[in-house]
Amino acid sequence: MSIEVELLVAMADTLTDERVARIADAYRAAGLPHARFSVIAAQQAGRHSEACAAMRDMATSVSLIGLVNDCDPRDISLVVWAAKNAGYAMATEDLIGTFAYSSTEYGKLIDPWFAGFADDH
Repeated sequence: MSIEVELLVAMADTLTDERVARIADAYRAAGLPHARFSVIAAQQAGRHSEACAAMRDMATSVSLIGLVNDCDPRDISLVVWAAKNAGYAMATEDLIGTFAYSSTEYGKLIDPWFAGFADDH
């Protein structure tokens, strides 16, 4: 796992009810995006397993937070998807520009996750 993905996973430990709500709202506002061309780029580069591991690590971390905290279960479900997208995007960031994987798709995948932490200083 890359250091960038490790840092994303560590962010999950700092999720609060407010952050969960902000991420869920941002994910909804983004149209519930899912990885498309990033998957093709990762497969062609032989890195799909690595990117899927990042997705799994993010999903596991957020799911555990949802189990331990009293967060809205619908929001946690959306945040799990946003976390998975963020993990996949971070693991494939260097592939932007290949196989139709654009910075626009990257932004749709990662921005909802970071929206939960945008107001933090």
